[in-house]
Amino acid sequence: MAIWQVSFNVIENSKKNNDEDICYWDKEPINAYDITFLKKCDSWTNDIIQYGDLQKTCIELLIENGKTVEVSVRLDLRTLTKELLINIVDYVIGLNANVYYQNEIVIPSVKNIINIIRNSDAYRYCGNPLKYIDDLNKEDNN
Repeated sequence: MAIWQVSFNVIENSKKNNDEDICYWDKEPINAYDITFLKKCDSWTNDIIQYGDLQKTCIELLIENGKTVEVSVRLDLRTLTKELLINIVDYVIGLNANVYYQNEIVIPSVKNIINIIRNSDAYRYCGNPLKYIDDLNKEDNN
């Protein structure tokens, strides 16, 4: 994952934080064709259906035995638009799912995803790359 990306999983809304397999989907396959707002791209493996470029905003669906078992999203903060963010949130809501980010379950909404973005390392990096790197260097020297 690139430093300018925020990444999270999409999980079934029935999952709880103490579920060992929280990111694993137990339901029928997810309809990937609902992703009309990102271009379908070739993945590095046949087990992943990928929409969007890995270095930009993308959605990946991991497939095992013909079933979708994991869904992940990467947001490119350099190029993310309000329209694209709304489309992604609507897609997650359409799956009747939640967002799983840094061991927390988050209800999908534009406001909640913006909060995730604002608290991310990617946001700090995009806001001031040199300061972000300097801060990392200071942490390593302590």
